[in-house]
Amino acid sequence: MKAAAKREEVELAWRQRLARFAERGLTVRAFCREESVSEFRFYHWRRRLQGLASPCGVDASAGDSAFVDLGTIAATDTHINPGTQAGQANLTIRLDLPGGIVLTIARS
Repeated sequence: MKAAAKREEVELAWRQRLARFAERGLTVRAFCREESVSEFRFYHWRRRLQGLASPCGVDASAGDSAFVDLGTIAATDTHINPGTQAGQANLTIRLDLPGGIVLTIARS
């Protein structure tokens, strides 16, 4: 068996395993114990396969995605006022990301 085919086989097995994990509702520790795999390998493959799913790390084909729809922003208090000076934001969104990264988006 060629190396690429072996990698694809292992990747498919981990995709199936992660799908079982999502269905079972167990903790990672309990699931890994039942599957006889280490938690380290579980996290490694989950991170690796999420990274391969798309450039953004989101697998659009999976039922679970990293995207969270927050809905639309209410029209009250968020419209752009023509009299607002440049540099003054009418709307500010702050995202606190893992690793201490803070993303702030201001619309003026």
